[in-house]
Amino acid sequence: MKRSERVASLILKNVAGIIMKDIKDERGKWVSITFCEMSKDLKRATLYYLNIAEKLSLEEAGLFLEEKNKEIRHYLGEKIVLKYLPELRFIPDNSPIIEHLIESIHSDK
Repeated sequence: MKRSERVASLILKNVAGIIMKDIKDERGKWVSITFCEMSKDLKRATLYYLNIAEKLSLEEAGLFLEEKNKEIRHYLGEKIVLKYLPELRFIPDNSPIIEHLIESIHSDK
């Protein structure tokens, strides 16, 4: 496993936890971070997200993440030690596999 993959895994786990536990905003309960990609120099992290309920649209989830970006990055800096704390960029996850899984979960209810 390459260093960038290990760092991406670490950032994914920590950012997801920060959104659920540290950010005091109800919208965080309805956002799921699905994947993280790191740049080769480890200075930029691209995080893919989904809304996991109809209570929050994908656009609203994106606005929430952009609004809380600095706060998330601050908490991330407290939790992990890297030479450079990466810049965080959030992108909606439009993977057809993920969309199919979510649809199947909602149809089972």
